[in-house]
Amino acid sequence: MLYSSAYIYPVFYQRLLYLWKALLLICLSVNVYAESSLTDELNSAPAPAYKELTVENLLNDVVNANRHFSYKGLLTYEANGSLSTLSLDQRIHKKGEFNRVYQTLAFLNGESRRVLREQELNYCVGGNTRWGLLPSVFNQEALRRSYGISFQGQSRIAGRSTLSIYFEPKDEYRYGHRFDIDQKTGLVLGSAIVEKNNIIERIQFVSLDLNQQQTKLISGGNKDEYSISWRVPEVEPCNTEQFQSAWVVDWLPEGFTPAGNRITAQGEHVLMFTDGLVSVSVFITSSTHPSKITARRGATIAIMSSLEFDKSKTVAVVGEVPTVTARRIAVSVKAK
Repeated sequence: MLYSSAYIYPVFYQRLLYLWKALLLICLSVNVYAESSLTDELNSAPAPAYKELTVENLLNDVVNANRHFSYKGLLTYEANGSLSTLSLDQRIHKKGEFNRVYQTLAFLNGESRRVLREQELNYCVGGNTRWGLLPSVFNQEALRRSYGISFQGQSRIAGRSTLSIYFEPKDEYRYGHRFDIDQKTGLVLGSAIVEKNNIIERIQFVSLDLNQQQTKLISGGNKDEYSISWRVPEVEPCNTEQFQSAWVVDWLPEGFTPAGNRITAQGEHVLMFTDGLVSVSVFITSSTHPSKITARRGATIAIMSSLEFDKSKTVAVVGEVPTVTARRIAVSVKAK
């Protein structure tokens, strides 16, 4: 555990735990809208067949694969010197105009937890919706403004041949990202987040079974197997802003754009932003115990502090960005 209640006042300890949970749900459900030239039919699953092996073709195959392939796999998650094992079961249900995905992500060591999600894989006019644990949409034109994108050779993951693509940041306000993509299906089998040539977080398949029927998962499952179950709300692809926020973020790294606003059940105002590859969420809430907290888990930073101009309000920034980025975003929050 990164932090202990012995060092953090219990109220803030619980608050930070909530932020980690909120981040997980947001990362699994954040909307990212991007211009796209993808015109393949949603209800077919062609295997990748390149006329020419290019970054553009390979990233387009990742988009296709996430919308068409049912599978079950075991994964490892590595961060902060610890290793966790997870299972991911994805079923694509073909019914009607659009495919529908059902996912169960279960933690196999430590406390028994799982994340359930269901999502219609439809298109918004002029854009796509990002969803899920691993990248599902690449707005290549926008991403090239913030990253240099290049091949990094071949490898093998889970007994399958992969091609590696690296996103090298063009400034100090974001991390590098490497993705290992299955050559046969286009599925992302591994991802690594890099800071100054050091891997600070890694997800990697260790087994992959593509012989899963494209049918709906049993949504409830055996509840007794899990002490915690989180259900991710379904993304509404064409509705990125659900309320008019009373807050504004004055500074963001170049390339970050709004990805939606919401109010949580706890009453926080949440502003979400993305550069097309990672997301940052800004929480603004009332607080009777103002304090400054910084915590990190892998590539994810959580910073909490009171607003300089209103000590009754607390701002928290959570996202896969360097500490300097999160701090600059936090101090730039203003009331409209």
